[in-house]
Amino acid sequence: MYDPQTGVYITSEESFPNQGLYQKDSAYYLKFNSSKGLYAIKQLKAQYEGIESNRCFYYHVYLDLLFEAIGLIIVRFKPARSAKKIIRQQADDNCKEYDYTMENYPLLHDKSFRNFIEHIDEKGHMLIEKHKYWGTFNLIYPNMKEKVRNDLLDSHKPQNNLLNIENMTYTILDYDKKTDSIKTKIINILELEKELQQIQKISSRIWSFLTELF
Repeated sequence: MYDPQTGVYITSEESFPNQGLYQKDSAYYLKFNSSKGLYAIKQLKAQYEGIESNRCFYYHVYLDLLFEAIGLIIVRFKPARSAKKIIRQQADDNCKEYDYTMENYPLLHDKSFRNFIEHIDEKGHMLIEKHKYWGTFNLIYPNMKEKVRNDLLDSHKPQNNLLNIENMTYTILDYDKKTDSIKTKIINILELEKELQQIQKISSRIWSFLTELF
């Protein structure tokens, strides 16, 4: 078990069947998906030099890649309720090894952005039915046409899927079934990057320990 406070890895008897293999599997995929997410952010931060007509496609691809990685990371700590007991046990171990708390990883506790992208068809149809639909994926970027920028930032027409490259935020409209209301949610991608860097750092250490042991 890895202690995130001391950085020390201590071997012990397995407390559930194949614990070592589950730990190795988790370490690899947490390392892989945190690296994938960081790669996507790097591309989002890079200056776009492609064809103007492909600009939105470029950013949309890397945004989806980022949140695909986020979803696959979160499930390693918060598995589905229907998950087998042994998977929940490994998730508990992961929470200990990565010190996965709301305080340390507030953005990696929120799967709503990943869920929004994964169920984009349903989200779009719901907004259309409620007359709250003002477009598909849209983008704010430096030196764009001022009128287009103002239209996208118009509070009377809130965008349901808006990436702002200037301040590195992503905005969605999220439907709350409990209150039957639509709420604007914004995530800071640079803050998310810091959390991913921590996951990558710890997973790389654990992977290094495990590959040396076995």
